Amino acid sequence: MYLFGRSILVAVSFLFIFVTLLVSTPGNSFAQSTAKKVAETTAANKAADTPVAAPAGSSHWAYRKVTIGMKADEARKTLGDPKDKSDDQDLYLFTDDELAQVYYDANHSITAISITYYKDMITKAPTPKDVLGEDARPNADGSIFKSVRFPKAGYTVSYSKTSGDSPSVSITFQKI
Repeated sequence: MYLFGRSILVAVSFLFIFVTLLVSTPGNSFAQSTAKKVAETTAANKAADTPVAAPAGSSHWAYRKVTIGMKADEARKTLGDPKDKSDDQDLYLFTDDELAQVYYDANHSITAISITYYKDMITKAPTPKDVLGEDARPNADGSIFKSVRFPKAGYTVSYSKTSGDSPSVSITFQKI
């Protein structure tokens, strides 16, 4: 059952990353203007205990002090032992309500970090403004999806919130 659930989770994560890349095309001037706004508003982010945050005065994003480009050994030292570990990705289950997937390239550097919050962690999950630097308009059903490309920083950030009886928030940082 665990492997089946993990396979579904990996498939959904890859789909989410694909949609992120599709939405954040290079000629998107909206994303470029948003990137500038994020750089100007990072000091307004939540306190340092927020798992996903940009340090004050910086436009460099981190999850639990792990960043895009960091080596696998350093990330594992920072995050602890993953629930599932391989050369190209690690799966971390911090609580029953928060999980993270860290993806690596052939050089064992982080290329993507995908974080998902469920159940009780929904209320503690960062908001679109915390992650993207501005609010995102919810859809009629309450769901949210917004992706912003940060060319100078070299990555894309996506925020997705589902609606319904079991909502979740997924945040993905991916190297461009």
